Amino acid sequence: MLRGTKLTGKIVATIVVTLIVTSTASFWITQHRVNQQEQDAFRDKVRQITGMANATRGWFSDNLPFIVPDRNFKHLQQVPVVVAWSVAQHYADAQKMTFHTPSLAPRDPKNQPDDFERRALENFQKDLSLKEFLILVLARKLQKRFLFQY
Repeated sequence: MLRGTKLTGKIVATIVVTLIVTSTASFWITQHRVNQQEQDAFRDKVRQITGMANATRGWFSDNLPFIVPDRNFKHLQQVPVVVAWSVAQHYADAQKMTFHTPSLAPRDPKNQPDDFERRALENFQKDLSLKEFLILVLARKLQKRFLFQY
């Protein structure tokens, strides 16, 4: 291919090919790291929200005798799990996240799972040791936005 080319041309061609190969590999490695960092940051935010909600529910449950001494709940906001859910939703809204409470057998139609949620719930049923289920999809190809479903 390069038989009739001078040594200088061969050297330049070799350098150009080497630069293209190393640049491509470097770009791919960098993109992979950036995507991994975004996923890790997302997981950390979700864990922070769920941890905060769990701590809130625990605190309210532990202090229920002081908050509602006669166990006569006059407001829904006195129920520990409702308070925990409200705190989680408030923080999630600030982070531009949305939480759902899907079920494979929902009592409320708004808790009907979408395709992702159904897959996740079925995977959790199959493997009880499964702690998380994450899918990364390209939400809008033109804007190159990613949608994390966790």
